[in-house]
Amino acid sequence: MLSNIGKILQNEKFKTFIRIHRSYAVQKSMISSFDGNELELNENIKLPIGRNFRKILICNAVTNFIVCF
Repeated sequence: MLSNIGKILQNEKFKTFIRIHRSYAVQKSMISSFDGNELELNENIKLPIGRNFRKILICNAVTNFIVCF
């Protein structure tokens, strides 16, 4: 059965994930930094941050001390 990202992230199993874009959700512990429109994962993988998800990401960073630059 197919489901959208929003519904999947509501599942208790995915509480460690955060949505960063219409097409992307990442595990919070994998985020190393973010800058404006781009997020970097521990593996030096860069992903775009959707404008609608930026505020949520910033609020989460403040509470979890993700490095911002």
